[in-house]
Amino acid sequence: MKKQDIYKVKEAYNTVASEYATQYFFELDKKPIDRIFLETFAARLKGKKNILEIGCGPGQVACFLNKLGVKVKGIDISDEMVTQARLLNPTSSFEQGDVLDLKYNDKSVDGIVAFYLIVNFALRDVKKAMAEIYRILKNGGIFLTSFHIGNEVIRLHEFLGKKVELDFIFHSPEEVVEIMERCCFVIDELIIRYPYRDAEYPSKRAYIFARKI
Repeated sequence: MKKQDIYKVKEAYNTVASEYATQYFFELDKKPIDRIFLETFAARLKGKKNILEIGCGPGQVACFLNKLGVKVKGIDISDEMVTQARLLNPTSSFEQGDVLDLKYNDKSVDGIVAFYLIVNFALRDVKKAMAEIYRILKNGGIFLTSFHIGNEVIRLHEFLGKKVELDFIFHSPEEVVEIMERCCFVIDELIIRYPYRDAEYPSKRAYIFARKI
């Protein structure tokens, strides 16, 4: 992602952070399959300590995992989104960061969850993000990610009542799996689900469980 693109994404989420938190912090209440995937992720990482959520937004996934006994540190490109996450999750840890340039040592993280991390990424940036995630995971580390399925790009000039410039980019599971396998991830599961009516955008979703060996 070019610096100007990163700036636009960061500024867009800074602009809507408060509204986004109001809209989405309780979204998992309406998504039972997502909760099952997160419960599976938590079970696979039982007893591990160095776990990240990348693209954490207001921290709803971190909050859910923490209630399951999995202590997660959240990372988001948006400073204002990190502020919202800290307000809504005062016992959890959050920091600003860029998945394309993670400030973590090689093989230092036990597990990573990243729901819809790549929703604003073109394929070239998906490749960079997956390479960075692979780099910081320990051998045997677990990675769970999700994304919208499709080939369209939705360009928004308004989001949650605010003026923004933001592209939402859909991806094919085959392309994402190929990118991950080229990074040397082992794909354990690829699950596709239909959208929950009246609860979310009407697109199919892909969920991938992967490991670093």
